[in-house]
Order: sequence, then structure tokens, then C-alpha cells
Amino acid sequence: MDLRDAIEPLAEGVSYLAARGLPIRHVDATGSTAPFLTALTDAAPRAEVILVHAPANELCRLFARSAELARRSGDEAALVRPLLLADDRPASVTHAYAALKLLTQRAGLVVHDLLLGAAPNSPRAERIAIQLATCADDFLGAVLRDWVRIDPATDPSEAPSEGLRRWVREALRLDAQPSAPASLAAPYYVDRPQRAAEARRVMN
Repeated sequence: MDLRDAIEPLAEGVSYLAARGLPIRHVDATGSTAPFLTALTDAAPRAEVILVHAPANELCRLFARSAELARRSGDEAALVRPLLLADDRPASVTHAYAALKLLTQRAGLVVHDLLLGAAPNSPRAERIAIQLATCADDFLGAVLRDWVRIDPATDPSEAPSEGLRRWVREALRLDAQPSAPASLAAPYYVDRPQRAAEARRVMN
């Protein structure tokens, strides 16, 4: 299957790939699906940012190797920082913590952010973020670096909130490198050293 043929344009500058089941087709002898990331960068060489949305176990298979390579190189800026998704219901928060635990223990990804869907007047939102950060630190040695609240009742056509804009700027290191394009701001590592420079331009 040619991944380029499966990429669907949604709007100017925005495309979508329904990738369910595709990473496992690229699994190697170690159980890693990191080769899928290389195939993805080949399929979308002009992409500045690629957002990967997947269950925690799939993210572990995709990014554990790149996290290990980043640690070996000492390039902390190249480490992937997962964004946990949750709402303010207890079951959702428990699921987010389970994902954090899996990503920390299996992939060695110890720094996380949280996107929390909650009404602006939710009395639980801040308490949830604090509790999740405390549990991550106390039991896993992990860090919840930042969290952003979004209102699930917001019209999708409305402009993103300032909190979400701030998170994007920081995630792409735009504040630290104001003159650099987003594609150069948040690198990641792949298995082919000769392609590392190209890969860093297109994938976080």
C-alpha cells in the first residue's frame, strides 16, 4: 500500500491519514513499529507537523526506539512528549493515568502534557490536573509538564483558546526559536541515520 495514496486533504495545509492497522504492517523483529514513521515521512516529505493519535500501547511501539536514540544522543529536545486526552469524568481520568503509566514504563517517555475537556466552570478540572501530576510524580517518577482545558461545548469553527495556542507554541518550540519554521523546531529520531536530518524536519 502506498501511503501517499491514502493521505486525504481536509483543508488548505491540512491532511489526514486513517492509519488504523497500518503501523503493525511495518513491525520489525524487535516488535517496534518505528519503520512506519520512516514510511510516513517518505509519504509526506513536505509536512511540517505530523500529529499521531493512537492508543498508548501503539504509541509505545512507535516511539520507544526513537526515545531511546534521543536519550543516547543526549538530545533532550528530540524526545517525544505525549499529549494525554481526558475529560473530567472519573473513568476518563483513570484511562489517562493508565496511558501515562504505560508510556512511562514501556517507552521511557516520562514527560507528558494533558488536554482536558471540561466546562469553563468545572470545579474538578484543576483538581484533576493536580491529582494526575501528583500520582505521576509519586508512583512513576514521571512529570505532567503542562495542562490545557478546552470546553467540549465550543463551536469547532471558533478560534482556539489562548491556552491551546500557548501549548502549541511551546510544543513546537516556537517561542524558543521564533525565526525557525515549525518543521525544524521539534525533531524526533528514526532508525536510518542518513535520513535523520530530513526526518527531523517533518515529524515530532
